[in-house]
Amino acid sequence: MVIAALALTLLAGTAKADSTWDYQGNVNNYGGMFYNPGPGGVIPPGDLQPNPCNCALSGSVTVDASYNVLSWSFAAAGDTWTNANSAGSFDVLIASGNPFVLWGLGLTNTSGDTLQSGYTTFSMLSARDSTGNGDLMVLGDPGTWTEAVGTPEPGTLALLGIGLAGFALERKKRVDSTVWEPLG
Repeated sequence: MVIAALALTLLAGTAKADSTWDYQGNVNNYGGMFYNPGPGGVIPPGDLQPNPCNCALSGSVTVDASYNVLSWSFAAAGDTWTNANSAGSFDVLIASGNPFVLWGLGLTNTSGDTLQSGYTTFSMLSARDSTGNGDLMVLGDPGTWTEAVGTPEPGTLALLGIGLAGFALERKKRVDSTVWEPLG
């Protein structure tokens, strides 16, 4: 019984659910020479260009266990792109088990607004968040992706519960079968 409960508990940890990744872009547009000086660096004169909306792209993508994109939602400069109102493509590079190390996406919503985001060569030259209407323009300053903390699949929780219940029953059986003798 203990072995069965232990096996069920271990199985509970192996299920992989869909995961959601949040994206936060940046506001600075290093459009002069696509130069990002990094934290504390000095920006050469003329290198910081206007970002018309002075806003950043933000959004999220939900992927399955194989990192196939299931749904998305992005917003910038008053426009939105979701899996319900847009179509396009996602390219996700997985390195060392982490998705979105490099990425590229291109979406067009039902209003005809286009969105491009990408960081495709580890070069600031390839870092871009922009909209087709020119409201958002951020070059040379790639945003960051973070995994949202997910909730385990119901099956995982059920297996964990069964495993813990098995441990509790085994413990109760052992306590009930103990013979108590008076001391002294």
